[in-house]
Amino acid sequence: MTTPTRRKVHQIAAGTLVQRDSGGPYFMKAEREGKEYVHHYLVRLHPRPATEDETTVVYLDPDEDLLDHAAPPPLVVGPAADDARPACGDVFANGRGTFLMVKDTAKSQKHFAFVDIASGRFSRREDRGALRVHAAWSLDLGGL
Repeated sequence: MTTPTRRKVHQIAAGTLVQRDSGGPYFMKAEREGKEYVHHYLVRLHPRPATEDETTVVYLDPDEDLLDHAAPPPLVVGPAADDARPACGDVFANGRGTFLMVKDTAKSQKHFAFVDIASGRFSRREDRGALRVHAAWSLDLGGL
């Protein structure tokens, strides 16, 4: 068990487990490559979002402070569902990796976003060709 360190958003690697405050919700820090710079986001992981609106990514100021756990989220994907069509909030795998389907920001032209679990980077249209859907995923917070 390590103590998280307070760092600026732009200093934290994409795909890292973070919190805004000690005792608060757990997020994954995600990044989207823009035309001129990198956009930083939070993706809520625990407590697990109960509604589609709670899966909406949160845009971050690069100079905001977060608690950096300096490790990827301890994701437990659980069993695969029979239906291979992911819904918002699901973790799913395709031939390119494992992704979390979330709701994009209100300013986005796209309704959903797909965050690569391994890298914390946004990707496009990864729900096409889903092989396994893990609707019952969770975080293993026992070691934190």
